Amino acid sequence: MSAILTKIKTMTENSDRNRKMAQKAGMGAYSIFRFLLLFGVGFIILYPMLYMLSMSVRVENEVYDAAVIWIPKTYTIENIKYAFTEMQYAKTFFSTAGLVLMSAVLQCVSCSLVGYGFAKFNFKFKGLLFALVLFTLVVPAQTTTLSLFVNYTHFDFFGIGQLGKLFGEKAWDVSLLNTLWPHFIATISASGIRAGLFVYMFRSYYTGLPAELEDAAYIDGCGFFTTYLRVMWPNAGPITLVTFLLTFVWYWNDYVQSAMIMNEFNLMSVMFSRLQSALSSMISPGSAQMTITMQAACLIYVLPILIMYCVLQRKFTESIVKSGIVG
Repeated sequence: MSAILTKIKTMTENSDRNRKMAQKAGMGAYSIFRFLLLFGVGFIILYPMLYMLSMSVRVENEVYDAAVIWIPKTYTIENIKYAFTEMQYAKTFFSTAGLVLMSAVLQCVSCSLVGYGFAKFNFKFKGLLFALVLFTLVVPAQTTTLSLFVNYTHFDFFGIGQLGKLFGEKAWDVSLLNTLWPHFIATISASGIRAGLFVYMFRSYYTGLPAELEDAAYIDGCGFFTTYLRVMWPNAGPITLVTFLLTFVWYWNDYVQSAMIMNEFNLMSVMFSRLQSALSSMISPGSAQMTITMQAACLIYVLPILIMYCVLQRKFTESIVKSGIVG
């Protein structure tokens, strides 16, 4: 009897040992797979930056040298200096950063207010209006470019200028091209770049906040706007940060509206396009000099965004997790 019990105990111990070894092997295989996957995804993301940096510091005769893959034999910063000078980088940076910062702040405020209204109030045609907001997410920005140009060329103060026709005159309108007003109007009215997405994000976030916060504010004598300003919006810090950073990046990279409406301003995307056009008229588009100069221009173009992301990366990641938009 004891021999049988001993044999059963030994078999049980062997089974437990084999199960633990299988679990360790499975965890090891999963760790290796996860490392390879993250390494591959990281390389795909970093490859353009590494290529850009490598090309920016090369001399012309090493661009198509098969012996030079990533690390140049001869380093130079003349390409970066040339792009910096031709793009008038210092002036362009401050004018673009100021405009983009203003647009991001105004869009955060307006989209937050509109999202709060959709989340907490009931009014006529609420469902239809929110459906129109969602519809803007699937409409390509290029399809509205011409109408925006016409609207800002003959801006009639949202239709009020048409009253001029009642007095036998033409409509009262002004041209807002090459002014800051198009950005003011779009961001204040929550109709800027990707504004529909941000309204949806704010609406979802405010819907998830406890109703007890509002009830406590109302008991303390706060009105609707005071409740929003002092209670609700301060609790929407994560989604506000996400909205601010995404708006900043999208306005920084915007070229279509900037070139169409504010072509006379020294904005980064416009100056980058002008540099490319100028080089194309002087040298062959496929030449080595064209390649290294444009890669240097790309590097200094995205450098402020990279620095901002490195500084705010932790807070940005935490905000995405807290805001519930991980998927």
